[in-house]
Amino acid sequence: MRLKLHFELDKNVMSVEYRREMLSFMKAALTRYDNGSCFNKFFEERNTLTKPYSFGVSLPGAKFTADKIELGANSIRVHFSTFDYAAGIIFYNAFNGMRNEKYPLGNGNKMTLKQIVSESEQCISSNEIRVKFLSPLCVRKHDKETNKDLYMAYNRDGFRANIKGTYRSGT
Repeated sequence: MRLKLHFELDKNVMSVEYRREMLSFMKAALTRYDNGSCFNKFFEERNTLTKPYSFGVSLPGAKFTADKIELGANSIRVHFSTFDYAAGIIFYNAFNGMRNEKYPLGNGNKMTLKQIVSESEQCISSNEIRVKFLSPLCVRKHDKETNKDLYMAYNRDGFRANIKGTYRSGT
């Protein structure tokens, strides 16, 4: 299931921590939805398992500075995707419960979810696909003993081994 979320911003600026702000929005949505009964399924404390969803944020006309991102418009789009249909329904309903409500962001800004669009999915019928990312691909390697994360970009030693290992084992 793929969803496109359209947000309006009070100001055309975002924090450089916009991914954390999106996770905060998702957590707030799940907390409100069905009295929070689904929250722990996705955000249980100290749960480092692979999540059944991903998201990317489109930042139109973005100009990055050290502490903020200046946008070319007062809007952003979030592309949310999950292979788990039940998870998709939960998130759709949770997002829908946040529609038209101002959600606080950093820098004194607020965002309002205006529209949720269900996107069509293409059937994959071959062994290879071409993928387009909105953000750089980053692999997280979690050390359970130290409870620390190591993030690897594609050009770092161990990236390939860890992305394959993460996919196979689900950790």
